[in-house]
Amino acid sequence: KGMLKLTQFYPTHCNRNDYTLDDAIEYGKKGGIVDLTTSSYPYFPEYEVKPSKSVKLLLDAGIPIERITFTSDACGSLPGYDADGNLIKLEMGRPSANFRELMDTVKEEGIPLETAVKVLTTSPADILKLSQKGRIETGKDADLVFISNNEIYHVVAMGEFMMKDRKILKKGNYE
Repeated sequence: KGMLKLTQFYPTHCNRNDYTLDDAIEYGKKGGIVDLTTSSYPYFPEYEVKPSKSVKLLLDAGIPIERITFTSDACGSLPGYDADGNLIKLEMGRPSANFRELMDTVKEEGIPLETAVKVLTTSPADILKLSQKGRIETGKDADLVFISNNEIYHVVAMGEFMMKDRKILKKGNYE
């Protein structure tokens, strides 16, 4: 046994394939954190485990929701290679990936919204020790997403509308 705690490591892409997820389940049972990547699933469904399904499998294995997170890799590049290792495509993940997988966690996997939403709010904030994030409380820096009929209508971040009435007002550097 070493001196480092499992919670000092934050492995990501744990749903990259079924055997990585199996390892992540064992890691989570020992007290480790498990991060699931949402932005790449639709591009590699032949071997990736759907993030929403991964949450269900992790919870069923006894891993607490407080140690499960969703991330999108900031919707970075999604390269595709042929059998010889040559780059044959390069796509970009979609910012909607986290929302889509959150909704699927609730609707397809039957996880209550108040539990599922933690993978995008309190769990990452607590794990990363971002005490001002993850909760809507007085004095905290809450970013807000307003949803109606399973669609995002408004997004407020750092006190400013980023999206209002489904219209994007501010874009990221690579959009």
